[in-house]
Amino acid sequence: METRTPDGLFTLLLGAGAGSRFGSAKQLAEYDGQTLLGRALKTARAVTGSRSICVIGANAQAMLDELTINACAFVLNADWQSGQASSIRAGVRALPTQCRAVLIWHVDQPLVTVSALGDLISAWQSAPDAVVAARFAGNIGPPVIFPARLFTALRELQGDRGGKRLINEDDQTRLIDMPAAAFDVDTKADLAKLDANYT
Repeated sequence: METRTPDGLFTLLLGAGAGSRFGSAKQLAEYDGQTLLGRALKTARAVTGSRSICVIGANAQAMLDELTINACAFVLNADWQSGQASSIRAGVRALPTQCRAVLIWHVDQPLVTVSALGDLISAWQSAPDAVVAARFAGNIGPPVIFPARLFTALRELQGDRGGKRLINEDDQTRLIDMPAAAFDVDTKADLAKLDANYT
């Protein structure tokens, strides 16, 4: 079920990596009866409905069934090997002109919930020009909402560091506590821990 979110907010799911530490396409690894990709797509659609875009790269062909089943638009990042910034660039370039802000997070953050994203969105609605980022385990990062005024900066990112510099440097950044964002699946041991502790 889609929540009531502003028409100008879009979701950008990052799922282009090869999963080298995982040893296979971790986007298609299963947790609690769903692939990580399928779970993230359902969460995205619950928040922004058809205003959801997934960036794919490595293992793109294998991911198409999940994208089709969940009716999610996607962007192919042919430059995925150069790092996370290339996926952000590809995704932001695909946003329509009416987009006022973009909510970015990773397919491998399976504990991020619709409710947690709702807290981020509520904070952004009260300050639409602000960056709103998750705070977890002494860190900050995705999920994060970037307003349209930073789209040019997002399209200029390089390397594998994502948008953290923009979060740190922007004087309008707001932080929302989101402990669940700390857990991401990088290895099969992470997946086993997820199954053991959160299923």
